[in-house]
Parts: sequence; structure tokens; C-alpha cells
Amino acid sequence: MRGKTMECMRHYLDRLNWSDEASFQEEKKQLCKTIGAQHPTISAWLSGTSKPTGLVLVRLRFFLASMNYQVTELEILSKPVYELGKLIACGKINIEDATRKLVFAHQKDLFRVLHGIRGLSTLKREFAEQIISEQSGDLTQQTNRKEKSEQAVQTPVNTLGLTEEMGLDKLERLITSQIENLENGIANLEPTLKQMLSDKVTPQKRQAFREKTGRDKFFKLTLRVAEFKKLLNAMCSEESRKQYLQNNSQERSK
Repeated sequence: MRGKTMECMRHYLDRLNWSDEASFQEEKKQLCKTIGAQHPTISAWLSGTSKPTGLVLVRLRFFLASMNYQVTELEILSKPVYELGKLIACGKINIEDATRKLVFAHQKDLFRVLHGIRGLSTLKREFAEQIISEQSGDLTQQTNRKEKSEQAVQTPVNTLGLTEEMGLDKLERLITSQIENLENGIANLEPTLKQMLSDKVTPQKRQAFREKTGRDKFFKLTLRVAEFKKLLNAMCSEESRKQYLQNNSQERSK
């Protein structure tokens, strides 16, 4: 059968052996275990009072695909995204590692890709292909690609050696991708901070939030943002870059 996720799911449940209560419950239990959802949750989906989201939705779609359903939402995914989703759904790679290796700021950004809402940039597509390749069983290529991927994702690009190893083109695409993540992070954080600072929140609640979160966290972030601003300014022009390097040199010599 070919259809949307919930159409395929309803069809799958209708096909279960209702005449054998023990068999029916066992198959339903297996479905819940595979996708990570409880019986009441599935009932809520079927009644339309809620919808599957996040990792559960990814697992559900690939479970149905394994039952030979043609899930239309999976058909629109590019091959790397489909293969990556399949690995995540079956537990070959966890969502935290995938988010980190693809340089996404939040898991929800990766889920938007896996759900077919948005696509992958060229660089993230390369990272996805590396992750898939690491699972192919070629141990030699797996080791080499894993080292390169971890360096590109985890290590700050601040040394000439790393820049040369990556290649200028890949470095540019990595920075562009990270800048996009930063812009998205700021765009998400800005309205929530404004709301917290508005008169809609009492001073007492703001103070409680500061104490709960830790004032030092805001102070340290403020200092880090100030330093980061210097880096951004240095990228604006060669004159700004020279001034940045000169200032750094003077500070180190003190």
C-alpha cells in the first residue's frame, strides 16, 4: 500500500489479527516498543487529538517502510537523508551524534530535515554521506572519514594546519553553515529574552530565573559574545583583520 503515514498506520493496524487477542496485543506491543510510544499515545494519533513528532515520527515511518508500505513522506527525501533517517530509526546512530556531526544547533533542526520539511546544505549533505559511509562496513574508510568528520565538526577552525587539511572551499562552506546556525540560534533566542525582560514577567520571577539558571552564565556569555564580536568585525575587511591581529599581538605582549 502507498499512502501518508497515518493512512499506512491505520491500514497496518486493521490488518492485525483481531480474532486472536493474544497475537494482536503482542504485535501492538512490538509496534510500541519499536517506535518508542505507548498504547494511549497511538490511540490519540488515530483519533486525531495528537500527532507523532520528533524521533517517534521518524521511527514510525521507517517501521511502516519495513512492513512494505510506501510512505509518501519518505519518498520525497533525498537519498542521503533517507539513509540517515533509516540509520537513526534502527538505532545505528543516535540523534545526539547525528545532530553534532551535521553541525546543527538543535535537534529540532535535524528533525525538520528527516521529516522532509527542509533539505540539507551542500556541506551537511557531505557530512550525512560520511555518516552513512561509516556504517557501510569498510573499516579503513570508516576510520579516515570519521577522523576528518570529527575534526571538521568538533574542532574550532583556528589553526593554519586544519585549514590546509580541509581545503579552502570546504572551510568556507563550514563557516557559512555555522553562521547560518548562529543566525537561527539568535533568531530563536531574541524573542524569548525580550519576553523575559518585558513587564509581562514580574521582577520576582526574573530574579528566580536568574538564580535558577545562574547569573555567571549570563556574565560569561556576555564576555564571550564581546570577544566573538571582534572576530566578526575582523571578517568585514582586510583593514579590520589587520587591526584585530595587531590588537591581539599587543595584548599577548603585555
